[in-house]
Amino acid sequence: MLPICWVSTVSALDDLMALGRPSEQEGNAQRVVFDEACWNAMAEDLAAGRYGLAGLWGEVGAVHAALVDANAGSLALASYECLRGRFPALSRVHPPAIRLERAIHDLFGLMPEGAPDLRPWLDHGRWPYTHPLAAAGSGPPETTYAFLPVEGEGVHQI
Repeated sequence: MLPICWVSTVSALDDLMALGRPSEQEGNAQRVVFDEACWNAMAEDLAAGRYGLAGLWGEVGAVHAALVDANAGSLALASYECLRGRFPALSRVHPPAIRLERAIHDLFGLMPEGAPDLRPWLDHGRWPYTHPLAAAGSGPPETTYAFLPVEGEGVHQI
């Protein structure tokens, strides 16, 4: 079972944590499992500035978001189980998540649904395998990376 949500003190994050499915307790930490509705509510709260995104990363079958409420001095870890290899993109309403979601896709193959930018972030078609940290990595990529064009006097592409 995934450690889904850890809340250290009472804050704006508590309202969000109440939306999740209760799970086992460890010490004073509240743990909940986020479904799609919860994850989307979290995205909207991030966009509204109720709390901040301290980190976003993946693992086989799940994504995790570290959330921080600086005013209350609280931190929470929220996770979403990617049962179909997909998760609702936070970047559709919270642009700072774009590069992190692109990295999650490159490494684990988890697709951020609704993301405004799906270009690879880490893998530019040179890795011997796609999604090397996924449960079952695949062979080399079939397409080449679409670099943005470089134009103008005195500009050089490396």
